[in-house]
Amino acid sequence: MNKKGKIIVMSTTVIMLISVINILTFTKYEKIIKDEEIDNLDIAFYKGNEKVNDMPTKGNSEGLVFIDGECDNGASIEWNSEEWAPLIKNLTKSKTKCTLYFNDKYIDRELNGTDPVLGNKLIPITINEENGHVTRANEKEKWYDYKNQKWANAVILRDGKSDPGAGVEIAENDIESYFVWIPRYRYQIFDEGNYNGLTTKTNKEQIIQVEFESKDIKPQNGSKLGEWLTHPAFTSFNTNGIWVGKFETGYDGAGSTGAAEVNPTDEASSIEAANKVIIKPNVYSWRGIQVSRAYIVGRHYESILNSHMMKNTEWGAVAYLHHSKYGSHKNIRTNNNSSHLTGYAAINEPTLGFTSSNELCSNNPKVCNEFGEATPGGATVLSQIV
Repeated sequence: MNKKGKIIVMSTTVIMLISVINILTFTKYEKIIKDEEIDNLDIAFYKGNEKVNDMPTKGNSEGLVFIDGECDNGASIEWNSEEWAPLIKNLTKSKTKCTLYFNDKYIDRELNGTDPVLGNKLIPITINEENGHVTRANEKEKWYDYKNQKWANAVILRDGKSDPGAGVEIAENDIESYFVWIPRYRYQIFDEGNYNGLTTKTNKEQIIQVEFESKDIKPQNGSKLGEWLTHPAFTSFNTNGIWVGKFETGYDGAGSTGAAEVNPTDEASSIEAANKVIIKPNVYSWRGIQVSRAYIVGRHYESILNSHMMKNTEWGAVAYLHHSKYGSHKNIRTNNNSSHLTGYAAINEPTLGFTSSNELCSNNPKVCNEFGEATPGGATVLSQIV
């Protein structure tokens, strides 16, 4: 019997596919396919570009995990972890083809190979939506889901603190900075910017069409309405994504608004001040710093990770993704905290431009910031990791 398969490689991780051509009795049903029945199917197994003969065994030494499954002809397929077998649903037609995806760690197939890259010091986390508590993520489990507007979060811990391991809660005092992953994407040009004043929410509201694409794909270079353009924030570095500060940058150790208004006097003092960078909620925002000094501070915060002061194109990449189906679509609200504490926002959504003169969101800033739990909560003005 001729076995058919397809090889898919995303990023640098290993993908395993099990392609199934079903030759069972084709009535609508839900059925777990046992080992003895698999021999009755036309199956091809691939790990990377290597063809193998067997399905992954339970507790296999390679640590493969199930990612996703899909079928044609209206059928669907899932993975039953308890039975360690595929579960087929709604099978009604002959020659229905199904695919099961396995990998050595969790990936989001919606991202098309632009999953978060965890470089030096970056630790993946999940955030409890009710109380803001932070837990070290298990990279073999679903810790982000862009289709459901759950963006990947990571932290850098303070010096002397080590990775606690998957499933362990991380104390807020142990965290130095929060980051959010912005995957590489192309977008459909929706506006050429030919207007004379502020636009209102009612006449310009729309969802920006976005498609994630790997840096291995030829960039789109559209320039007219309706054409597609790979966002320049990613092409300038030829990267699959960028880590951006989840909150405004604060000045570590500042106990008042004035104490966080620090402008280093020269290059040497700017380099030394890089160890004062902190990107957390409910700390005093670093203000009163000249652009040239902020640039130096940003470059020396985590230079091994190419940290730098955020550029306009990079903020644009965050804003566009926020206004796509992967974000909340809400208009941006200013942080109206009178003490300039990070992570806060005005409650009411503006209908024209932005608003600052309304009630302050005063709950846990990680939970109630203007974009929601899993997206950047304020204008990241200093540091970004690529």
